Amino acid sequence: MVQVDLTLIRNPKTVSSKPFVAKVDLEKGEIQFVKPVIPRYVRGVLTGGVYDLEPGYYIIRIDASSHKHSSQVYTLNYFDGQQMNEVARIVVSDGNKSFYPDELQDIYIKVKTSGQNNYIVRTLIEYAKLQQTRNSVDVEQIIKNEILAFVAELEKKYGVKIDIKGIEIQK
Repeated sequence: MVQVDLTLIRNPKTVSSKPFVAKVDLEKGEIQFVKPVIPRYVRGVLTGGVYDLEPGYYIIRIDASSHKHSSQVYTLNYFDGQQMNEVARIVVSDGNKSFYPDELQDIYIKVKTSGQNNYIVRTLIEYAKLQQTRNSVDVEQIIKNEILAFVAELEKKYGVKIDIKGIEIQK
């Protein structure tokens, strides 16, 4: 595990929702909340802290509210063991939602019409599953391309034709 310092609240005087850090369990389609090992409080409000994280997807809810406006930012992040990379973001500002990337909105509509609770978190979990699938397909394709390039090199070097019907990658 690696310790990562995260800030979850912009202004502790204007908190409108409780921030959190949660690890996404892709197999179960659930989240597990992560508590800070070194919490940071301002006036009794958790504003962030140092978290022990392992590689994987995390959903982080940040409260960015001001005195006049309510704003929560939900981010889907991938932690590779060294740095946190934002993959997707849903911003709820005074009840209006914005989605990045745009395809999140389609997933949000599907989740909302399916009758599941907590639409925003469910949307980010579904997107994490989609990203994981895309990434595993990309890795398999890279391996297949490397094998085909190697075979082409052998064919050229030895002046033969090697017939490959299909390449199956087993994990």
